[in-house]
Amino acid sequence: MTTIIEPQNEAAEQTSSVERTATWLRDKIYEGELMPGQRLIEADLTERLGISRSTVREAIRRLTAEGLIESRYHYGARVRRFTRLDVSSIYQVRQVIEGLAVRLTTQFMDEQTKEELRRLHEELAAAKDEGDVKRYMELNGDLHDVFITASRNPFISEIAARLNTRILRLQFKQVFDMENMAISHADHCAIVSAVMRGDAQEAELLMRAHIARSQQQIEGYDDSFFQ
Repeated sequence: MTTIIEPQNEAAEQTSSVERTATWLRDKIYEGELMPGQRLIEADLTERLGISRSTVREAIRRLTAEGLIESRYHYGARVRRFTRLDVSSIYQVRQVIEGLAVRLTTQFMDEQTKEELRRLHEELAAAKDEGDVKRYMELNGDLHDVFITASRNPFISEIAARLNTRILRLQFKQVFDMENMAISHADHCAIVSAVMRGDAQEAELLMRAHIARSQQQIEGYDDSFFQ
């Protein structure tokens, strides 16, 4: 049993316990240990973490509000699993906000951002060459996050966080193969190149095309991926 909570005093400790439990669940979802569609059983979590059921329920409630967990009557809670409509809607929004994010990043570029993009680009290339799909997917998320953060627009960051793109990628990771990595990396090369040479318009168009290509690929998957 992994005990993450050591109860001490009443209200303050309860709040702290809920926050730590929510953080633990959030991390496990982002790391892929808790996968999209996986049920979250209160009794199991209570025993595993050494906490009360009320703490588990409140943590689940918070993550439901964040869009990471979904609860159904007579079924309970499970890690959110995206529908075809979810995917279409999310990717439509991503094209707009991430296209704008990379445009703004190009305009506000500083040395720290340049260095971070170079590092990620090199590590993505290494992961692709080694056939390390898990590592590539993690770095892919990091690269997109850099553009969002470097845009210096808090509303872009807020909207992007609500889309929960990282767990959406996990839902389809089993069909992300070497061919997908090669296509994705070619897109990233073109985007980073445009950013580095200061071509904001080209960078935006390339990012939109990259996300549209990913959307088209996912929407072509079998219905079993969305159930």
